Amino acid sequence: RYTEQGETKRMPSKIMTAATFRHELSRACDPQLHTHCVVLNFTQRPDKQWRAIDNEPLYRQKMLIGVLYRAELAREVQRLGYEVRRTRDDGIFELANFSDRQLEEFSSRSKIIEEALAAKGLTREAATAQEKKIITIATRPKKSDVDRRALQEYWEEKALRAGLNVKIPPEQSKIAPQGGHAQALRYAIDHATERQAVVTEDKIVRAALEFGVGQSTYDEIKQELRRAVAAGHLIQREDRFTTPQAQEWERDILSSEKRGKGAVSPIMAFGDVFLKLKEVGLNQGQREAAALILTTQNRVVGVQGLAGTGKTFMLQSARSLAEEGGYKVQGLAPSAAAARELEKTGIKSQTLAAFENSKNKDLNDKTLLVMDEAGMVPSRQMQAVLRIVEKAGARVVLVGDTQQLKAVEAGKPFAQLQANGMTTAGMGEIQRQTNAQLRAAVELAARGDVFQSLALMEKEITEVKNPQERYERIAGDYTS
Repeated sequence: RYTEQGETKRMPSKIMTAATFRHELSRACDPQLHTHCVVLNFTQRPDKQWRAIDNEPLYRQKMLIGVLYRAELAREVQRLGYEVRRTRDDGIFELANFSDRQLEEFSSRSKIIEEALAAKGLTREAATAQEKKIITIATRPKKSDVDRRALQEYWEEKALRAGLNVKIPPEQSKIAPQGGHAQALRYAIDHATERQAVVTEDKIVRAALEFGVGQSTYDEIKQELRRAVAAGHLIQREDRFTTPQAQEWERDILSSEKRGKGAVSPIMAFGDVFLKLKEVGLNQGQREAAALILTTQNRVVGVQGLAGTGKTFMLQSARSLAEEGGYKVQGLAPSAAAARELEKTGIKSQTLAAFENSKNKDLNDKTLLVMDEAGMVPSRQMQAVLRIVEKAGARVVLVGDTQQLKAVEAGKPFAQLQANGMTTAGMGEIQRQTNAQLRAAVELAARGDVFQSLALMEKEITEVKNPQERYERIAGDYTS
């Protein structure tokens, strides 16, 4: 990291100065091999100038670094002749061929933490990460000097009591890591792209190492990744990757929207729409959205509306006028709850999954589909719906907010369609909040001005640190 003409800039560096300290003990004096790594805050540029390190990428990749360490450790353990077994999805492993009771004999620290959690009515599974962190720190004993010879004798006594044989049996001494690099990478690609269409190299590598702990190293997975790109199984975009399937979905979605421009007739003439909407009492954003739905000549249009801008009232008006014009209006939503909410507009609705699986979709050129919560619809489903709509000669309006929850599956088609020129009406006037100050705060937050939004609400925020007192205060304020 360096500053030039008052601007802080960053550049990559492959030079790092660090000291590693290998420790063999836990704070409870159980055997626990681990390494502390101290990185000095400087690096050298190509021009031989020394500059400070930018720590953010290092912090962002801390989980990957942990996986790399465990992958190498598991590989070395196997070379010594021991088997390993993965105990968690994140690549945590144990030595195989030892019973749980034997492992617990040398897990005093874990027992202390679990007992402290139990005293608070918690378990490792039920406690949050923050709760576990607090308990871990609170029960952490101070480090002390240890008589290693006495400790070794104590360990041997415990091992004997637990029936633990630390010698490697002859049948295990020839164990060597099996190279399942391709399988690990295939899993990683499927796992990483299941919910994101475009992923970083770090995410793929981490998933592969977690899956194949002890079977693959960082360099082996990187090599397999290069092979996958060369074979066309992955498509690289600078420092990110996508799959041919995701690219095909994206291409089909954008092409379908473009083919639909000028492909349908307006439901109503603009003049008629203007007069009828004037009688309803919509605000400007609501009128523009309803007018777009009713007067467009495009098969696919969008309504981008912030939460609380009155989309429900707008859709009620648009649905009523579309039905007057002889159109059947059907609703689609990504979840059952969203479909029920959409039905409050008078539009008969179903989930996208139910729509996809229904044999008789009953669509024609007099059908208007309304897809609500479009920002939560993944590429796979968006492509399927647009294909069905185009084949039937129907039309669809995509209603949602690109800033709200994203799709569970991969892709952001609603945002991509807007970015690539889909005709879209915007609804930005908040209707839900009646308090002027709260409405202003919500509008600021919606625009991304989070700090200004919080500053506006600061006087309205009451902080009660004790959880029990906080719950009582909330209940009291709510019922008063």
